Amino acid sequence: ATIPPAEAMPQVKDAALKAIALDGTLAEAHTSLAFVQWVYDWDWDAAAAEFQRAIALDPEYATAHDWYGYYLASTGNFEEAIASIRRAKALEPVSLSISTDLGEIYYWAGRYPQAIVELQAVLDVEPGFAMARNILGLTYLETGRVREAIDQLEAANRLASGPRMLSTLAYAYGVAGQREQAEAASEALRAQSADRYTSAFSLALAELGTGNRVAAIASLEQAFAERSDSMVILGVYPVLKSVREHPRIATLIRRVGIPSRAPR
Repeated sequence: ATIPPAEAMPQVKDAALKAIALDGTLAEAHTSLAFVQWVYDWDWDAAAAEFQRAIALDPEYATAHDWYGYYLASTGNFEEAIASIRRAKALEPVSLSISTDLGEIYYWAGRYPQAIVELQAVLDVEPGFAMARNILGLTYLETGRVREAIDQLEAANRLASGPRMLSTLAYAYGVAGQREQAEAASEALRAQSADRYTSAFSLALAELGTGNRVAAIASLEQAFAERSDSMVILGVYPVLKSVREHPRIATLIRRVGIPSRAPR
């Protein structure tokens, strides 16, 4: 997002509540409300209830299944998450975005062969789909295919340079032992942040790439303060595995209220 959460999320919530007040049967409005309750309010129970309400109102609304899948994945409930996003894909089989989302949840779940198949299928249809290249690169990184990982992440950054692409590229360079490139990508991210909103969460990923764990942990605490929507994936995002055990990160996970079944 290019707008700070404190500006964007209350506006989305207000619009969703107004829509529900006019017509309580709108699945789209309940889905939008659930999303804000999840990623900004960190009201996990209310978000689950709203997602389920949206799906009950319109079982054919793919976005509700897709976003609810991410919600479930963020709690470490991968089996149900995958089932939910597979349902979304069944409803919209030509959606490259939903297929990419399924690939991402397979990646989070450590089901790398399935992630690779899903993401490669997207790229066979649309080679320029940057997000699929980004997640495929991160998946390759987890499987030790470092050169291929860097190739994919560099391609994703060329296609759609922004905080996510640069931060994960910096991280991958660090894993690959390319410290100079990691520093350069991290600097490019900081330069971008002068012109557009850049979440401290993204800065943290880049700092992990440059080997600065202390700065990365401090940035994650800043991301908490700014209510970054990415804080909800703190318990499961593979890029954060090296700091997840740190007491300060465990404290953040508790403060965001992520249900205790999320893997640590």
